[in-house]
Amino acid sequence: EEDDVAALLTATPTPDEEVLLRGHGTMTVSDLGKPEQYLIAVMAVPRLSERLVAWHYMMTFQQKLTDIAEQVECLRSAIVTVMRSSSLVTVLAQVLAAGNFLNEGSFRGGALGVKIGGLTAISDCKQTRAGKRNLSHNVARAVPKECVALVEEFSVVSDARKVDFKFLAASAEQLRAAFSNITGELVATEQEEYAASATALSDSLGNADVFPARLRSFTRDAGEKLESMLSSVSQCRSELLEL
Repeated sequence: EEDDVAALLTATPTPDEEVLLRGHGTMTVSDLGKPEQYLIAVMAVPRLSERLVAWHYMMTFQQKLTDIAEQVECLRSAIVTVMRSSSLVTVLAQVLAAGNFLNEGSFRGGALGVKIGGLTAISDCKQTRAGKRNLSHNVARAVPKECVALVEEFSVVSDARKVDFKFLAASAEQLRAAFSNITGELVATEQEEYAASATALSDSLGNADVFPARLRSFTRDAGEKLESMLSSVSQCRSELLEL
């Protein structure tokens, strides 16, 4: 389990501890305490800390990738909805017409378009006589079918509001940067020093070291998935700027 791997990462010997444990003098390992015996045992595993970091990345990669992909899809669906909504065009045209009517004769009249930031002010434009109606109510009365359709169409937009694209892009970049470290670890497992240590440990345990093979298979498959995800994030950024 990934939590077990994370816990093991906190229980690996530091470089200073390794120096002390290697110099335990004439004492046999059995004379040492249980914590020291554990640390000496795990010191036989080549590149233990780096190996655990790689295992943890491999175990959490798919879930992180899925989380990012789902948020990107949510944003891109919202963008498509906004760009293709004929109901939105009709409602905005009605807002523009109402705004130009109310501002006729002033420098704000005769506007050619509606600023997105100005839409929040619609509810502030209230009738002068008693009542709670505002401009949004009048727009809804003028184009009721389009307003109802807009509410239904924009459910996905409401979901997209919960997505922080800057955080999303940062998460994607962190996953990419960590993958670079994983590929570096793959190169390290191919060095003679690592191979000698791994062979010695495998002989003593009677089990082959499967880590290099699994890491190689993972980097091949994960690399393709990562590139696809990063491409989607980049495309989403472009679509947001265009919007």
